[in-house]
Amino acid sequence: MEQNKMESFDAIILGAGACGLMCAVQAGYLGKRVLLLEKGPDAGAKIKISGGGRCNYTNLEVSTANFISENPHFANSTFSQWTVDDTLNFFEQFGIKGQEKTLGQIFPVSNKATDIVNVFTAQLAEMQIPIQYQFEMQSIAKLSDQQFEIKGTVNGKQQQFLGRNVVVATGGFPIPKMGATGMAFDIAKQFDIKTTKHAPALVPMVIGLQDRSWYEKLSGISVFAKVSNERISFEENILFTHWGLSGPAILQISSYWKLGDDIKVNLSPKLDVDKFLNDRKISNPKQDISIIVSEILPKRLAHIICNENNVNGNICELSNKVLTSLSNSINAWVINPIGTEGYRTAEVTLGGIDTEEISSKTMMSNKHPGLFFIGEVVDVTGHLGGYNFQWAWSSGYVAGQYA
Repeated sequence: MEQNKMESFDAIILGAGACGLMCAVQAGYLGKRVLLLEKGPDAGAKIKISGGGRCNYTNLEVSTANFISENPHFANSTFSQWTVDDTLNFFEQFGIKGQEKTLGQIFPVSNKATDIVNVFTAQLAEMQIPIQYQFEMQSIAKLSDQQFEIKGTVNGKQQQFLGRNVVVATGGFPIPKMGATGMAFDIAKQFDIKTTKHAPALVPMVIGLQDRSWYEKLSGISVFAKVSNERISFEENILFTHWGLSGPAILQISSYWKLGDDIKVNLSPKLDVDKFLNDRKISNPKQDISIIVSEILPKRLAHIICNENNVNGNICELSNKVLTSLSNSINAWVINPIGTEGYRTAEVTLGGIDTEEISSKTMMSNKHPGLFFIGEVVDVTGHLGGYNFQWAWSSGYVAGQYA
């Protein structure tokens, strides 16, 4: 894209991810002159890899209860302005019908995340809204109450733009290969805008070295489980890895975990294992205990749990105390992770721009008129399952109305 040295726009949007794209098309529908600046080589990079390339783009059960924020009510205004129905209708008008999988999760019927991105790129092309790819931002300055200046380079060539408004939609720290660098936090610091403490979220957990060999034996096994701590619980699959645990339930609980906290794992949440074992001891006393446990859990997991508890032989040979101990290792297994895999594999950043610093009605900075923050850069972090995409669409829409 060739630009004049100091071309001016109504809104300059930093980041062509989900919220940036939505903001750009919504501002474009209002006839605003918009420019998208993207560090990467194309638009919607994170959209394209989400959900294994299928893109769980919203959730029917969206409410503020599905989000973590120091101000849990902040997102209410945003979601009231752009609802889940608005999202579904928006994509349907461009030929994308949603299908519910589990837990309210909505995917395109085509199962192609690229279809979501193509909606935006086609709309931007039709409205002749430019996207400058490979843009390395060097500076942002507020020249006056009505004008910002953005400087940067594209392939070493200097670029300079003026904008009445600037929308920061650069995402958080996760997925370095997607180009996320934490730029929003640098901008916030420059403009004296408070941020909350941030951390990787929706991320696999890592177990200490002393237990690592046990997990390595189980690597690849997935089982439906209930994971919980003192604040919350989730019932979804967990996945054993060489380093610890992953899977939807673990990713969910990671957003509520702090170093030193225990996590309770119920490997058979629909069954009282102690009662089951005692009943089986009466009905089939000569049955091998590992075979019985294999009825509850995957065979490899069942054998390893029995071995770790030094339990073997026919069930009639085992005391009720031993059976209770074994059942507790299934219904009430406690783990103490030493950490997470960090931003390298995290799906989102927990925390961000302090919500006290921006208007819930417009997403604009209270201190600096014309400066907006949307999407993942804000201290609004959703659960797994399409919630963060809905926040991106909603906050992008709102900023598009006012930027």
